[in-house]
Amino acid sequence: MGLPNFANRTLYQGDNLPFLQGINSETVDLIATDPPFNKSRDFHATPNSLASGARFNDRWRWEDDVQPEWVDAIQDDWPKAWWVIQAARETYGQDMAAFLCWLGVRLMECHRILKPTGSLYLHIDHTAHAWTKCLLDGIFGADNFRNEIVWAYTGSKAVGKQFPRNHDSILAYNKEGDCHTYRPDYLPVKHPVSDLPSHIRIGKDGRPFKTAPRGNYTDKSIAELRDEGRIYETRNGNIRIKYFLERVGDFVLEPKMVGDVWDTIPDMMHTQNPSGLATPRRSPWLCLSG
Repeated sequence: MGLPNFANRTLYQGDNLPFLQGINSETVDLIATDPPFNKSRDFHATPNSLASGARFNDRWRWEDDVQPEWVDAIQDDWPKAWWVIQAARETYGQDMAAFLCWLGVRLMECHRILKPTGSLYLHIDHTAHAWTKCLLDGIFGADNFRNEIVWAYTGSKAVGKQFPRNHDSILAYNKEGDCHTYRPDYLPVKHPVSDLPSHIRIGKDGRPFKTAPRGNYTDKSIAELRDEGRIYETRNGNIRIKYFLERVGDFVLEPKMVGDVWDTIPDMMHTQNPSGLATPRRSPWLCLSG
């Protein structure tokens, strides 16, 4: 792995391709990117924001937006990605192919600068989701796909003759197999003491707890847990392990592992920003961690 040649905690403004091309190979641990979605729309900053007047055109044409050197690089270095672009051009249209070519040459650089233990998280919506997933498979490898995270948000508008859309997707990939580091995260769920779910009980000592099967605990371990007051015996004599929960006032807090559906992050399109730092909704950005 190389040494980083960029400053940590630094914001660079501009086209990310030349910036990516200037980064040393295998120097980045994590990439989070929110590229355009190929929405065939123009986006503008709100008039009262500090970015007032800024705009982004999320429309794509092969003749105007694709550089010949991009095509050569994809064809030579990532033929599987080029097959995806060709398929999109034949079945969807030149606009999708142009978008994928623009995105693909940047994802190639993302792959190059990631460490073998690195990961990429790409935010996308339904417009180009399927093609972007195939493009990422062609560059990162289908076996290195880890999760499709669903960002479910409020504020969706009714659409005629179909379900309202109220989610985007975040596609997560590793660079090389399972050599990345994953640490599960937990969020507390509040349960009213007056209406606890059946799997949560209040002990004689007033402490709330839930239980899990004995699993592969040895008799010695069970004896130690019994001394700690962490053994619960069912009416049938089965042994279960107690896990104590926190009580705050009239609520019990139960930690729940964060899964692949995120529904606690608001939709920023419908959120007031008193700082006035709003930017165009589809302004592309890239966040690197090295």
